[in-house]
Amino acid sequence: MLLLTIFLILFILIYLVFIIYQLMQFYYMVHPYKACLLSSDTKTVCPPLVQSLYKYFPTPQNSNFIELGCGKGNVSRFIKFSTKFKRVIGVEGDFFTFILAKVMTKLSAVKMELKRGNILKSEIPDDSAVYCYLFPSLIEKLYKMGKFNKSVLFSLSFPLDDIPPTEILEIKGVHKKLYIYDFRKKDK
Repeated sequence: MLLLTIFLILFILIYLVFIIYQLMQFYYMVHPYKACLLSSDTKTVCPPLVQSLYKYFPTPQNSNFIELGCGKGNVSRFIKFSTKFKRVIGVEGDFFTFILAKVMTKLSAVKMELKRGNILKSEIPDDSAVYCYLFPSLIEKLYKMGKFNKSVLFSLSFPLDDIPPTEILEIKGVHKKLYIYDFRKKDK
């Protein structure tokens, strides 16, 4: 019984440290001029991502932005703050990460949609911007399922096998690439 109590207390302490860290990240996202603990990916990936979004979607108010595997929703919130997409949707499968994203989004007063569920079952409307930072096998599976048809895929770090990207952006500071695939061109 004593061992179980010690384990439970240890688990609660670790979980509280995790929550405090996440809240600090949220604070730095809302106050970017103080951003020292914000994920370097968010700070370095989002500005070039926004530029690319405007290049491929000059009138974003007619399109949707969907982030598959949105995690805490940092990228989706940044996009909502920085662009005029009709809808910004973050999809996350993990329950606890989804709850954290919901809380952080609510606290930031950002009007965006968060959905919890299997990304393989996500609906992606035509002419959507789809952003993901997923395992290559999962991106391939989504592609083979036709999820990106008539959309533009922005894949951080992982290209599709045997499919040449429309454009590749070097992301300075994190040594990553953003692979862009405009699947809308197939019908033109």
